[in-house]
Amino acid sequence: MQAFVEEYGVKLAPHGKTTMAPQLFRRQLDAGAWGITLATAHQVRAAYRGGVHRVLMANQLVGKRNMDMISELLYDPNFEFFCLVDSVDGVDQLGAFFSESNKRLNVPIELGVPGGRTGVRDDAQRDTVLAAIARWPDTVNLAGIEPSNYMKACCRTKRKCASFCKARSRRPGR
Repeated sequence: MQAFVEEYGVKLAPHGKTTMAPQLFRRQLDAGAWGITLATAHQVRAAYRGGVHRVLMANQLVGKRNMDMISELLYDPNFEFFCLVDSVDGVDQLGAFFSESNKRLNVPIELGVPGGRTGVRDDAQRDTVLAAIARWPDTVNLAGIEPSNYMKACCRTKRKCASFCKARSRRPGR
């Protein structure tokens, strides 16, 4: 897996939500994983207590209590947190909450497929999400794309994936 990551220049954050085992997290990080992927704010807090300092939450962060949990962890300057976004409402909720606590949140845009369950499914939705992120320049930081659902469904070649990801990651007007 590490050879794949190095060859394609991607960052790997293996899922930790199934095992919730800090010893396994440590082995994965020591072997070159960029971070650990988790599903909920409670899992993020547990992993942090187990020594994980870079987390990708494979969902949108919703709910005041969950945002409070993450906000508390962000007081640690060594902790990096990323949560996916795919909607204007989600971005605006994060922007409003984290602007009150004077914190900056990293948000990759989750790419989806037409008719899929999650993710940005077309260019118009992408553009509205990017515009929402731009409304919160001091609070919400665009931190790339998360294309796993798209890649599973659509990317059959390296060239096709690279082309799609490049087009999808541009901000409007750039």
